[in-house]
Amino acid sequence: MQPRIAPPAWLRVAALALAVSLAGACGVVPAAGEDAEQSVAGRPDEGSPLVSDLVVEIHVPLLPAPNTAEGEYQYPWIDTVMEYLLDLDGERGEMYDDGEEDGDEYLFFVSGAPEDDLLALAREVAALHDVPAGVYAMVTDTDAAEFGTGRRVDLADQ
Repeated sequence: MQPRIAPPAWLRVAALALAVSLAGACGVVPAAGEDAEQSVAGRPDEGSPLVSDLVVEIHVPLLPAPNTAEGEYQYPWIDTVMEYLLDLDGERGEMYDDGEEDGDEYLFFVSGAPEDDLLALAREVAALHDVPAGVYAMVTDTDAAEFGTGRRVDLADQ
C-alpha cells in the first residue's frame, strides 16, 4: 500500500490560513491593501512559513523491485527510502513531505539544508538498495505550483 497525502499545494494553503489566523489572534494583521505575506515592517518575515524555502524533489521511476514474487509488494524500495529520510537528523536536510506518486514516478521531498547538501542526499537515495535507475532531482521551492518545476539535476552524471 502506497502512502497518499494531500499535495504540498494544499499544505501551503493550510499554512497560510493558519498563519493569518494566528496573526489575527495576536493582533498582527496587515493594513488595508498590504500583502498578507509581508511582515508588519513591509518585508517578508525571515523564517516565516509564508516565505518560500528550498525544496529538492527526488524523482524515482515507479518500477517494481527486481526479484519480487507474484503477490508481494512490488515497491519495497519506497519504504526503504521513507525510512532513510525519516532517520535524518536534520543537519543534512529533512523530509519535507511524505512521498507522492506522480504518473510513472514516485517523488520524495527534502528541505532544510543548503542545495549542495540536499543534492548529495538525493544521490544517496538514488544509491539505496533496489531503488530503480534513472533517479533525478528537481531543485524548486515551497511556492512551486506543481511537481517537476524548477531546475533538473541528473544524479547519475555527478
